[in-house]
Amino acid sequence: MHLFIIGYMGSGKTTLGKRIAHAFGMPFIDLDYYFEASFRTSIPLFFERYGEPAFREIERQLLIEVSTRVDHSIVSTGGGTPCHFENLQLMKQRGRVVYLKLSAAMLASRLYHSPLRYKRPILKGLDKEQMLRKIQDQLLEREKFYNQADLIIETKHLNTTELLEIIIENFPELNRK
Repeated sequence: MHLFIIGYMGSGKTTLGKRIAHAFGMPFIDLDYYFEASFRTSIPLFFERYGEPAFREIERQLLIEVSTRVDHSIVSTGGGTPCHFENLQLMKQRGRVVYLKLSAAMLASRLYHSPLRYKRPILKGLDKEQMLRKIQDQLLEREKFYNQADLIIETKHLNTTELLEIIIENFPELNRK
C-alpha cells in the first residue's frame, strides 16, 4: 500500500512523510526531490525555462513511476500534484491519501519565514500580504481536490508525533507491508 500525503506547500508533508516511513520501515519519496534528482535541475529553474504545463506533465509521469516501482511507500506530493490530470484518482487507486490542512494565514506565516521560500516559483517576489492573497486564492481552487482525501487532518495544533499517531490509528494496514 502507498500512503500519499497531500496539502499546500509548507503544510509539513515531507516532515511527516519521513516520520511515517521511519515508523513503518517503508521507503519515503518526496516527489519534488525526486523530480530534481531525476532531471538534475531545481523546480524553480525548470518552471522558468519550460513553464508549469511541462512541469505538471513530468510530475504526472513521476507519480506513476513511484507508485508502480514498489508495492509500499510513503509519498509526499507537491502542493499542486493532486489538482492536475487524474493524479488524485491515481493516488486513490494505488493507496490512501492524507490531506494535511492548515489555514492560509498559518501557511503564509510559515512560508514567509522559511529560508526555502525562494525555491518556490509561485511565491517568488511576493511580499507578506501578496503571499497571503496568493495562498488564499490557490486554496480556494485546490481544496475541492484536497478535500477528497481519505483522511483530512487539521494540523494547526498538532506536532509530528500526534500526527503519526492519527495516521497509525486510521491506517492500521500500513503495518502489514
